[in-house]
Amino acid sequence: MPSRRNRGPYRAGGPLVLAVLGLVHALIGEAPARADSGKDQAVPSSRASTVGLPPPVAEMRDLILKAVGSGRLEDLEEAVQWNELPPSTGSGSDDRPIEAWLKSSKDGGQDLLATLGGLLAGAPAEIDAGPTAPPRSARAGNTSPRRGSHRFVWPAAAEKPVAQWSATDEADLARFLKPEEIAAMKATGRYASWRLVIGADGTWHAFERLD
Repeated sequence: MPSRRNRGPYRAGGPLVLAVLGLVHALIGEAPARADSGKDQAVPSSRASTVGLPPPVAEMRDLILKAVGSGRLEDLEEAVQWNELPPSTGSGSDDRPIEAWLKSSKDGGQDLLATLGGLLAGAPAEIDAGPTAPPRSARAGNTSPRRGSHRFVWPAAAEKPVAQWSATDEADLARFLKPEEIAAMKATGRYASWRLVIGADGTWHAFERLD
């Protein structure tokens, strides 16, 4: 695992919405999750969501979910510091990612924590960072050797043409997107929302919004 970097703390206020706490508890097998709408939402256990993930990837995923459960966006700093370089934020301010994410948040980071919880409740796509390798779904149980260029991307739908989205892909998207947002993506033919990338070695490469 890459060495940690020393960086100053950040501050992000506000309580975590109950929906996010329920989601994180479900991910670690403590309680069922409930969506904002009040409908019961089936969320896979931590074991189901990490099937096929290399241990370093599962460890990074757990570090991110730890921050989600705390309700403080600043607590993502522990996961950020596992990297030699900070993850990409898509904003051009990658040197201080917590600040960049806070600027993109509407409520002090609570919306992004909820998004992270929803993303990591689903299974990722497995891709090769090389220019010619096609995406491969981690759900398919791919057993090919994982080189350093392999990365895991949440949601899996972000790595597929919209026309190839499965019912499972859409169910995973519904964990953090509204129905009208998914419908808009279908209309435009492209994924346009948050994307999380972790390398096979546990490096957190990105948490950025695709437009």
